[in-house]
Amino acid sequence: MDFDFLIKNAKILDGTGSPWFRGDIAVKDGRIAGVGKVSGESTEIINVSGLAVSPGFIDIHSHSDFSLIVNPEADSFIRQGITSVLNGHCGFSAMPFNELGRDIMNEIRGFEGDWLTTREYFNVVEAKGVALNIGTLTGLGNLLVSVMGMDAFDRSPSQDEVEEMKMLLRTSLDEGSYGLSSGLEYDPQTLTPTETLIDLCNTVASCGGLYATHVRNRDIKVVEAAKEAIRIGEESGVRVEGVHWGARFPSDGKTKHIVDLCDEARSRGLDIAFDQIPWTIEDGYGWCGCTLIGPIIIGSKFLKKGGKFTYEMLTNPEVKEYLRGDLINRQYGPILAGVRGPLDSWDRFMVAHTENSPEYNGLNLREIGVRMNLDPFDALFELLVNEGEGFLNAWGAIAITSQWDTDFSLLHQHCSVAIDATNDSPTGSLSTEPVGETTTRAYGQFPYFFQKWVREERLLELEDAVRKCTGLPAQRMGLMDRGLIRPEMWADIIIWDPDEIRNNATFMTPRVYPNGIHRVYVNGVLVVEDNKHTGVLPGKTLRF
Repeated sequence: MDFDFLIKNAKILDGTGSPWFRGDIAVKDGRIAGVGKVSGESTEIINVSGLAVSPGFIDIHSHSDFSLIVNPEADSFIRQGITSVLNGHCGFSAMPFNELGRDIMNEIRGFEGDWLTTREYFNVVEAKGVALNIGTLTGLGNLLVSVMGMDAFDRSPSQDEVEEMKMLLRTSLDEGSYGLSSGLEYDPQTLTPTETLIDLCNTVASCGGLYATHVRNRDIKVVEAAKEAIRIGEESGVRVEGVHWGARFPSDGKTKHIVDLCDEARSRGLDIAFDQIPWTIEDGYGWCGCTLIGPIIIGSKFLKKGGKFTYEMLTNPEVKEYLRGDLINRQYGPILAGVRGPLDSWDRFMVAHTENSPEYNGLNLREIGVRMNLDPFDALFELLVNEGEGFLNAWGAIAITSQWDTDFSLLHQHCSVAIDATNDSPTGSLSTEPVGETTTRAYGQFPYFFQKWVREERLLELEDAVRKCTGLPAQRMGLMDRGLIRPEMWADIIIWDPDEIRNNATFMTPRVYPNGIHRVYVNGVLVVEDNKHTGVLPGKTLRF
């Protein structure tokens, strides 16, 4: 036969942003063999009767380095049309390490990986198999702890240590890493000077790689942080990807400033672009899932150097008062600490699930505080203490930005769509993991993007929206054989209904698959058929 399968009568969205067209798509040996008017014999013919056919979605910002080893079926990702991911973001990747760095990060993460190098990690993934394609960046945090050990949490690296980090980074790049990622809001990366980042990015630039940065601050000092990212790019020559590029409260409105900074840098010759999460929009706010304790303790001294926050700490009055006084310094502290008076209120912190206080599920903490006759902060602790040892399993959502800010970056021509999530599954070991920041996004945020911004708000044409999820992230990664419906491209293809596609995951019930994705092919192999996973694992490791 000429072809393995032939998709007929498709509404083809080719990933370039060009107008859709009707035609056929032929696939042979995992690659697209013909597009448009196709002649030849095929083993299988799939008549899609006008459904949309596009490249599979590419999530350029993923944190599934380890979860895809636990759940290689990639359940929550593949069911929403994701066929490729770029892992290793925010300065934390699955590799590389020396033995010291591996032991430290295994202890902090609670995951026993026995590999050290990027090549060894890819070998593990390939031996186990995976349903979608995986690429990775090299995390700054990995380099720091491998070279400096626990000292990385207390000081900046010396020049000799930077040179050692560059050697580890170069080896990782040679073995297929797409570049360097940083998460400058997170320990131990907060102490890394700009000059060190420029030095490391010189190495990345020499390989043509990408510097993907979670900038040093995303609220009050977001403009200064964006300028630092641009300076690193211009002084090192590295390509820059600003991740989840937008301003959090209380700096709403500053997204325009940092997007304009990127446009100005591009006009000067810097290869810079960015991605944004299509935040769940309610009441004009962009909401982000979270554990209930997370916004209070992430970045606090109690979690330094891999520390764990225990129930004994939760019930300690001195710990509680310390966290109350130190709230402004937490990741979402400026939202909750009231730095803008009534504009920053606890009605932006919603409780989605508590096991022992279900009467409060679905209410915000200001409402709960009124019912309990307590300050919202005290009401939060009351809820958590009532959960007992299971307090880490209580979750909710917090409004971190405005719809205006989300729209301003998300709709920009150089913005890719990303979901910044860890793969999940409603069955198996992942289903028992606490619901956290990314769980809801892991199930339906790409469908939500089309549902909200294309179908309901009509802020994007369908073709432009598809480009943001396919051709554009492929181009940013340097994937020249994926992300488009073109002959010779790998056949990462989804068949879907733009009128039906819909997210069904909510903060109250997060582990629910979306509607509208009829078939998913990865490298020409059918992975999702009629809303069911076929169980095959045809994914590949993507090496830069």
